[in-house]
Amino acid sequence: MLTASSLEKDAYHQAMITQVKQEKGFAVLISTVLLAMAAILFTANMAYSQLVNNQIVGNYYRNNEAFANAESGVNFVLSQLDDPQRAQLLLNTLPVTYNNSASHYRVQVDKLTTNRLIITSDATSVDGSAIRQINLEVEFYLNFPIPNAALSVNGKLNLDESALVNDGCEGLEQSDCLASGNVAEAMLVSNPNIEIPVDDDDCSGERSGENVIADNVLKGTSLVSVIAKTTTADDVERYNWEMGELPETSYISELPVDPDFKAGSLFEATFAIPMNADNLDKIWDNAAQIDTSYGGNCSDQFQVIDEEKEIIYIKGDCDISQYYTQQSKTSENKVFTIGSAKHPKLVFIEGGTFKTQPNTGARVVGMLYFLPGSHAHVDGHGKPIDLNGNRLSKYAEAIQVPDINIDMGGINVNGALLSEYKCSHDGHDRSNSNNTKQHFSARFDKLVLDKLYDNLGVKPTSSGYRIAAGTWRDF
Repeated sequence: MLTASSLEKDAYHQAMITQVKQEKGFAVLISTVLLAMAAILFTANMAYSQLVNNQIVGNYYRNNEAFANAESGVNFVLSQLDDPQRAQLLLNTLPVTYNNSASHYRVQVDKLTTNRLIITSDATSVDGSAIRQINLEVEFYLNFPIPNAALSVNGKLNLDESALVNDGCEGLEQSDCLASGNVAEAMLVSNPNIEIPVDDDDCSGERSGENVIADNVLKGTSLVSVIAKTTTADDVERYNWEMGELPETSYISELPVDPDFKAGSLFEATFAIPMNADNLDKIWDNAAQIDTSYGGNCSDQFQVIDEEKEIIYIKGDCDISQYYTQQSKTSENKVFTIGSAKHPKLVFIEGGTFKTQPNTGARVVGMLYFLPGSHAHVDGHGKPIDLNGNRLSKYAEAIQVPDINIDMGGINVNGALLSEYKCSHDGHDRSNSNNTKQHFSARFDKLVLDKLYDNLGVKPTSSGYRIAAGTWRDF
């Protein structure tokens, strides 16, 4: 029989058991809640991490997309520089900007120096959220059918020790030359075997059919110093007048070129047209004209020539007045300058040369071309004679014969000098009472010649570029 005391104990035990069960349930509940919260936090953290990773990947992708678009802008400009005609158009319209909304880039091109460009390409990703910029500097070149030597003559050449022929890089560091292309292929090209019909002291030499060139006249690093067009088996074909590559049109007369045309002289190989009176008249008509055949001061007439005029044609001797000369920066002499690096000139002088005083010179920046004139064929007494030396009748018209030699003393050319005379010499016989020479010099300058041909509208034959080291920048 249960007593009151037993019942109380049982009730107490039951109460304790119930309390323990309740506490265990609460603990389980708390644990479950905590585990659930932990799972939720872990899931949320995983989701956040994935979102961040997705954003990082998205940003990386869009930045790469923007960079690729900016690089496309740079590559577009470089592709233009690889095409001669497109490169010429681009370089003549600088500074220039290209916008390509489809490729999401905007590229600007400007000139830093004579032969260096800076390319700036700004681009975005497709959605516009990423922006990239690339800066690059490149050195460019256009190749024109320019003369391949500092001095080219269609005859014999006599140069004494006072003369200087420079292939373009003499005295310059290699880094200052535009790769190897700034050096002339040869110092000079000549045709010494050409027949000279009369004896001429200025055309004399130790052996006939050979140039007379003093030591130390030729300066530079050209692989070939002198190319002489001869009839021997050693003739170099690339310098044969008939082997030159002709342009599509003649840039001084705008006449189409016959693809079967064979050049027979230096003039014809240079300008791709026959050398005859009609074509010389066309050049005269298209040029700034100076005619001193009947008098007049040549240097005065130069003052009224428009700076934009590329071709100048002179007939007769061109006397240079001291009034228009300026002190040379490189010597004690004074100099009369025709042309500039920005506006180089193509100067023809027919039947004459530049006449200067001692210690004075005439400088041409561009290309100077000597064309023979003609004179009456007379004997030692000034009487007209025929080609056999017989005197003509009293009323017979004198026979005109072409001039044979040209005196180039006192002339300095920065670009290229060409002469169609059968004998070209440097005026070694001219000096003043102090024995001061009127020095002759010809320096090949590819950049000046390229600029001249570009201004004349000549189509380049090739083009290219090289990336300036250390100039790639991307942001």
